[in-house]
Amino acid sequence: MPRRESPLERDGSALVDFAVDLRLLRDKANAPTYRELARRTHYSASALSDAAGGKRLPSLAVTRAFVQACGGDEDEWERRWHSLAAEERNATPAPCEESGEPPYRGLPAYEVADADRFFGREKLVADLERRVARNRFLAVFGPSGSGKSSVLRAGLVPRLPGPVLLFTPGAHPLEELAVRLARAAGLSAPSVHGDLVAQPDDVALLMRQLDGEPVLVVDQFEEIFTLCQDQEERERFLTVLLAARKSARVLIGVRADFYGRCGVHAGLVEAMQDAMVTVGPMTPDELRRCIVQPARAAQCTVDNALVATLVSEVHGHAGMLPLLSHALLETWRRRQGNALTTAAFQNTGGLQGALAQSADAVFDRFDEEEQEIARALFLRLCALGDGTEDTKRRVAMAEIDDGAAMTTVLESLTAARLVTRTREGVEITHEALIRSWPRLRDWLAHDRDGQRLHRELTEAAATWERHGRDRGSLLRGARLEVLADWSWETNPPLNSNEQAFLDESVAADEEEYARTQRSSRRSRTFMLLQGALALLIVLMLGMLTFRNYSDERAGTVSRANSAAAEAMRLVGTSPELAAHVALAGYQLDKSPATRDALIQSTAMATGVVAGKDGEKVAEMPHTPSVRQNVALGVAAADLLTNQAADTTRVPGLGKPLRGGVQASADRERRHFATVDREQVVRLWSSGGELATLPGRFSGSAFSLDGQTLLTSGDTSTALWSLADPWAPRLLATVPGSRGVLSTSDTMTSDMLITVEGAVIHVWRTADLSAPLRDITHPGGAPVSFGHLTGSPGFLLTGGAAGEVRVWSLHDGRERHAVTAHSGPVTAIAANGQRQWASTGDDGRVFVWDLFKEAAEFTSDKIVKMEFHGTSLMTAGEDTTLRQWHLDPQNAANAVCNEVSGLRISREEWNRYLDGWPQLTSPCPGNLVLPTTTTRN
Repeated sequence: MPRRESPLERDGSALVDFAVDLRLLRDKANAPTYRELARRTHYSASALSDAAGGKRLPSLAVTRAFVQACGGDEDEWERRWHSLAAEERNATPAPCEESGEPPYRGLPAYEVADADRFFGREKLVADLERRVARNRFLAVFGPSGSGKSSVLRAGLVPRLPGPVLLFTPGAHPLEELAVRLARAAGLSAPSVHGDLVAQPDDVALLMRQLDGEPVLVVDQFEEIFTLCQDQEERERFLTVLLAARKSARVLIGVRADFYGRCGVHAGLVEAMQDAMVTVGPMTPDELRRCIVQPARAAQCTVDNALVATLVSEVHGHAGMLPLLSHALLETWRRRQGNALTTAAFQNTGGLQGALAQSADAVFDRFDEEEQEIARALFLRLCALGDGTEDTKRRVAMAEIDDGAAMTTVLESLTAARLVTRTREGVEITHEALIRSWPRLRDWLAHDRDGQRLHRELTEAAATWERHGRDRGSLLRGARLEVLADWSWETNPPLNSNEQAFLDESVAADEEEYARTQRSSRRSRTFMLLQGALALLIVLMLGMLTFRNYSDERAGTVSRANSAAAEAMRLVGTSPELAAHVALAGYQLDKSPATRDALIQSTAMATGVVAGKDGEKVAEMPHTPSVRQNVALGVAAADLLTNQAADTTRVPGLGKPLRGGVQASADRERRHFATVDREQVVRLWSSGGELATLPGRFSGSAFSLDGQTLLTSGDTSTALWSLADPWAPRLLATVPGSRGVLSTSDTMTSDMLITVEGAVIHVWRTADLSAPLRDITHPGGAPVSFGHLTGSPGFLLTGGAAGEVRVWSLHDGRERHAVTAHSGPVTAIAANGQRQWASTGDDGRVFVWDLFKEAAEFTSDKIVKMEFHGTSLMTAGEDTTLRQWHLDPQNAANAVCNEVSGLRISREEWNRYLDGWPQLTSPCPGNLVLPTTTTRN
C-alpha cells in the first residue's frame, strides 16, 4: 500500500494554496498515485510529491508535467507559477554583487578564452581533434542550443596546433573570410577579397603564406542561408571554402535543421561524405561535470538537490544548454555565501523561466519610448525562418539609428547579455532567447508578412547605400508600390537610411511618371498634327455612320435610365414589377444608375417579415436566400426578442427563453444568451437553461469560435470561458461599457472594443492588462461600431449626429470623417479590409470602399446589418429582413429565382420599357406576358 499523503490545510499563503490546488487537480483526475504520475511524466515520484507538499515552489517544468498528467490547463498554471515566483522573488534578497569572473557564461557561447571553465564535452572534443587530424574537411551538426559553438570555440580551437581562422559568415561571407585571411597574412582586405572573387583557387596560395597548417573554422555556417541574400555570393563563398582544403583544414559548425539546405550544393555534399559529426545531448555524468566543475574552479559549491534537479530537467531535452548556463549564472548571482542553492535557483524563475524573467526585467525598466525602440530592435535582430526555426541576425551599427534612447536600450540589453555588441555590429546573444522569451515570440508571430517586407526594404536600402546612393538602385514598379503601401498603412519603425531610400524611390517614380507624361503629350501632339488631315477625311466619310450609331446608343441609354427611374417609382407600390423592370434596364445599359436601381428594387421585392408584433431581430440567419428559406418553411430569423414580454423566441424551439431586452447566439446556434429587465444574463441551449451569470449586464455577444461570451454593463465589460457551458468561468473584466468583439484575418475574435464616456478602448483579447489603443471620440460616445480587418486594420464609428469616422488602429489617428446621415448612425457593418456600410435614422444606406462612397440606397429604418459574402443583410424595426445583393449578377439571379408569378399585359410592359415591344421579360416564365403585342 502506498503511504498516505500528509494533510495540508490552507493557511493564507500563496505557496500553500498552490500546493493544495495541485492536490485537488490530482483528485479530480481520479487520484493517480505519484508512482503512476512519475510513469506519465518521467519525473521522480518524490519530485512530484514535493510539488504538492507546500514547502517550496516546484520548478516550472515539474509543475507543467504534473498538470499535464492530471489533465489540467498548462497555460493557466504556468501564469500562476510565474505570479507566485515573482512574489517569492520580491520577498528574497537581491542578487549578490559580482566579485570576480562568474564561473558560468550565461546565454553567450563559451569562447576560446573560456576554455578553463568549459567542462562536460571532453569526450566529444577529443573525437573532433582526432577527426580534424584525419580529414581535410569536417562538418559538425547540432540542434540549436546543443552547445556546438561552445564545443568548437572553447573545446576544440584551443587544442589545435596551427593558426586558426575562426569566424561566422554573416550577410557577406566572402568579405568575412577575406578580412580574417588578410589580418592573419598581413595583407590588404580589399585586395584579398578581389583575388578571391576573380580566382577562387587562389585561396590555397594565400593559406600557404601562414605559418604551419591553418585550420579554417566557420561557426554558425547556416548564416549563409539565413543572412546572405545573394545567391551568387553564397555560391562563390562555397567554392572558395572547398578550394581552401588544398592547403588548410576546413571545419564548419551547422545548425541541424539546415542539413537539407547544405545538401543542395553538390561540392558540399561530396566534402561531407564520411566527414560529419553530430553534437548529441550530454549524458547525465557530462551534465554533472558541466554544472559542478566551473563552480568548483571558482571555489563555490552546488547543492546536490540542485544538481539532481538540473540534470533531470535537462537530460533528454534538446536545446536546453543555453537555458542551463543562464539559469546557473543567475543562481550564482543569488548564491548564499559560496553555495548555489535550490532556493536561489527557484528565485531565478527556474530553468524554463530564468531567461524570460531576465529579459522581462530589463524590458520592464524601459519607459514607453524605450520599449518601442527595444521591440523594433529585437525584430530587426531576427531572421524569419522559411521552413526552419527563426534565427538571429547580425546587424551592422550603420543600420541602427543613433539617439539617446537607443543608446540606453543597447547598453541595458548588452549589460544583461541579451544582445552582444562587437566591431561588426549587434546580434542576439543566443537563439535560445527567441525560443524561450514569450514576449519576443509574440512579436515575431505578429504580421510576419510585414516583417519580411521590412527586411526586403532593409536589404534594398543597404544595396543602394553600397552603390553610392545610385538612382539605378532605387525601387521601381510593383515592388515600390507594395513597400510604399505597406509603409503608409503600418507606419513601421524604419531607420533613417530606409526612410531616405523609400522617399527617394517614391520621388524618382513620381518624377519618371511626370517625364513620361510630358513625353507622351509631345508625341501625341506631333501625331495629332501629322494625322489631322487624314483624321478629317475619315471623320467626314464616317460621320453619317457614327451619327446613326450614336443616335441608337443614346436611345438605348435613355431607355435604360427611363426603366431605372420607372423601377424606383414602382418600388413602393409594386416592388416585384419594379425588380423586373430594373433588371431589363440593367441589361440594356450596365451603368451605376441602373445597377443601383436593380439592387434597391430587388431588396424591396425579396424582403420578408421575420417576427411578430413587438418582436425585434436579434440574430439574422447565415443563409444565401432568406426568401427561399421562407418558401421552404425555414425561419427567416434565428433569434427574436420581445422586450414587452421579456422573452426571446428561437424558431424551432417550443418555449420562449426568459429575457427579452437583448439576446445573442453563437455561429452554430448551439448556445444562446439572453438579458432580462433585471439585467440578468442567462445561457441557454436547445435543451433549456444552462447557467445564470453573476452580475448585472445590458448586452451579450459570442466569439466566432463560440468558446467565449462577452457581457457588457454600464461601466465594465466581462469575458467568460464557455469551455464548460454549465459553469462559465470569468476570464477578465475591463473598463468600458457596450463591449464589441471583433475579428482579424485569422477569423478569431482577437479584438475587444469598449466605451468609457467619449473614450474608446481597443484591446487585444490575448492581453487585457492594458488597452492596445485609446481613442477620444469627438462629440461624445459613439453609437455604433465596425472593424475593417488588417494589421491591425481600421475602426469604424458612428456618431449621434450622423457622422461616420474611420480610425487607424495602428496609431489611433482619424483617417476619414463624413456626415452621411441626418440622425444617429444606428448600425455599421464591415466586410474584409475595405468594404463597409452604414445606416441611420433617416433610412439611408451607404456602402463604402474604405474612404470612398460606392453606392447609396433607401429603406425603412434599419436596426441591424451585417455582410454575408457580397450581400448586405439588414433588419428593420418591424423585423423585415432584406438582402442587398451588391453584386448585380446575384441581384439578377434573385429576381429570376425568387420574384415569380407576376402577370401584366404586354402593353403595360412596353410602356415601362419606352415602347420597345421586341424586348421580352429578362426572366422567361416568372413574368407572364400575353403572346400578342401592340406597339405603342
